[in-house]
Amino acid sequence: ERNEYRAAENYIRARHFQEAVTVLSSVSASERDARWYFLAGIANSGLGNKITAMEYAQRAVQLEPDNEEYRRFLEELQYGTVYSSFSSGFPAGDWISSNKFCLSLCAASFLMRFCFCRC
Repeated sequence: ERNEYRAAENYIRARHFQEAVTVLSSVSASERDARWYFLAGIANSGLGNKITAMEYAQRAVQLEPDNEEYRRFLEELQYGTVYSSFSSGFPAGDWISSNKFCLSLCAASFLMRFCFCRC
């Protein structure tokens, strides 16, 4: 993996999206692969550049259509859930599902308080 990609990933995790874009821009256009477009999409999404992020995510999927990580990111951009899934600034993988499950349990516990009142 390229040093620029590792640096961009670290910047994204730290929510330093502009620095990630700067590092990625040092990769020449002829050397940009699916991973570049994926990382650039995340960084641009973090900066609020939704159209650019969508274009980059689409390009990443075009270059590697079987990559689930890229496809999931594109779907999240398309359906507006990117901030819940990328709340840490970088894809969280299985943590996302666990977090949703935990929140569901907390909500259920809260609602159960109203069901078992002693009137």
